Amino acid sequence: MTMAELERMRYLIDNLPDLGWDAEKALASATQITTHITGMPRGGGGNHQEDAAISYALSIEAYRKGFEELQGYRDRLIKLIKRLPDINDQGCMEARYIRGDRVKDIADKLKYHENSVYYHLTRGESEVTRMVESL
Repeated sequence: MTMAELERMRYLIDNLPDLGWDAEKALASATQITTHITGMPRGGGGNHQEDAAISYALSIEAYRKGFEELQGYRDRLIKLIKRLPDINDQGCMEARYIRGDRVKDIADKLKYHENSVYYHLTRGESEVTRMVESL
């Protein structure tokens, strides 16, 4: 796993919740417009059902693709994390990349300073990259 893949994984971990939220908003919009067209109460305005449905489908597709990409990275990374020699590096890498925890949450849970978490993540990332390059 390269540093670029780790960066991409970090990006996906940080942004997948937003993609999910975008999909939920698009679904709410599509539902509101459909409700309006069917004459149900609390409907939206305009005749944009098709646009709302397309927006929802695109949002769901972006979320699905991001999730699948993240899952592929995750499966490979789990094996590499288990091979890290330092238990603290393992714990921080697992929390960040496998569970998707934020650095602040990791620090609070492990009773570390955030800088220590960054140190262990950086060291773990370097070791993982080294292991992959040596294969």
